[in-house]
Amino acid sequence: MSILTHPRVATGRRRRVIGSLAALVAAAGIALAAPLSASAISSVTVSPNTGPASGYTTTVTVNGTEAGHTYRVGLCSDANVGTPAIAPACQYIGSEFTGTGGTVTQSGTVKRTLTNAHFLVIPGQPATFNCGTTSCRVVVTDNHSSGSFPSVSADIAFS
Repeated sequence: MSILTHPRVATGRRRRVIGSLAALVAAAGIALAAPLSASAISSVTVSPNTGPASGYTTTVTVNGTEAGHTYRVGLCSDANVGTPAIAPACQYIGSEFTGTGGTVTQSGTVKRTLTNAHFLVIPGQPATFNCGTTSCRVVVTDNHSSGSFPSVSADIAFS
């Protein structure tokens, strides 16, 4: 026999138990029905991503952006550089953009030889870097290195 049907349990106590269970079920339903926010970008694609000449326009498609978060797209060396080697050499592509909660497409001009945005802020970083002689990637970060999620990248190779 359950607490709800036992003859010795007072009606008031039954109502409190039923009310508590109903509140718990309602709270669980609300929590499960609430939309989940994206915690990280799911993928990044670059077109074209092979054989480009210096100075061409590339399109970067970013899937899984979080609504309201700001992002930066950069062209970065694959390896960390400088002394100590703590970060890649990078240059921004296009402008900062705000996530929509879905897919965002961003265009920008890429060059083979780039001015390094980290040159003045990270000791030992080179002033320029060359994606024709060094392996590079298109990198997307949430508010550029805010630490809220790791950067996501896609390959790019210059001819």
